[in-house]
Amino acid sequence: MKNPFKIITLVIPAILIYWLATKFITINNNKFLSALYEMSALIFVAFTMLIPVFIIYLLLKNKKELNGKHTVYGGLLLLFALANIVVMTWEAN
Repeated sequence: MKNPFKIITLVIPAILIYWLATKFITINNNKFLSALYEMSALIFVAFTMLIPVFIIYLLLKNKKELNGKHTVYGGLLLLFALANIVVMTWEAN
């Protein structure tokens, strides 16, 4: 069976990089970055919250077709998606 988590593997690191950048770059001093953050933050919050739900859905939908390697891989992706939520809510002051 093909790996159903291929797209998620690319999306999770991009979301993590986005949230880490917003924590460590001073956004309020730069008008362009501030506007970019204000326009994209809601989209990234939605992706950050929906990715774990989507992973659980894929695991439950394909549980008979997935072999053990894909199930463990999906579980690891779920842990990384939950780590994105922690990073998103983390205050880096």
